[in-house]
Amino acid sequence: MLNFSKKVISLINGRDKMKKTILNIVSVMLFYLFGIIGFFLFFVFFGVFGVIDYYSAILFDICFIWMPIIILGLPIILIVFFRKGLYRSILNTIILSAAYFLFVFTVNFGICKYMSSYTFEKWCNDSYHGLRYLMIEDLEKKYDFIGMRKEDVIEILGKEYENEDYIYYFIRSEWLKTYYYCLQYDSNNIIVKVYINLD
Repeated sequence: MLNFSKKVISLINGRDKMKKTILNIVSVMLFYLFGIIGFFLFFVFFGVFGVIDYYSAILFDICFIWMPIIILGLPIILIVFFRKGLYRSILNTIILSAAYFLFVFTVNFGICKYMSSYTFEKWCNDSYHGLRYLMIEDLEKKYDFIGMRKEDVIEILGKEYENEDYIYYFIRSEWLKTYYYCLQYDSNNIIVKVYINLD
């Protein structure tokens, strides 16, 4: 009878271990499935609405390639090297992921804030041409281009592209669309119209 009881207890313990193993495998699979989907959606959102890629390629690589790889690999690192439990490792990773998302939103907001004020140096910096659209509102508050001479506008904005009756500046590229800030002038080289053109 005692031998039978040991076998029953052993069988129950084996089933509990099997259940725990299956639960751990399912938890890891769900974590990585939702983690990869979450990072992908976050990446797509910032690909459409973010400005980090226009500001710095290195910062973009850090925020959208290296940090997600490290964060998704963190549970394995915690389990293997620090002997943390599976659920604790996943919880630590979820907390770190929240901090990561907050960090990326803060960086994006900071870049938008910095680029929203016009300066000649920022406007003419080749690295920031894709962020010029953020400066347009401040630029138009500082300068009323209508009625100005073409030469004065070139002094303020630099020379980029010129056609027979307007000068224009690249301000943004978005998917298959390119935006230009256009200043049309008359035969006396006086600005008569200012508009954003979509190419």
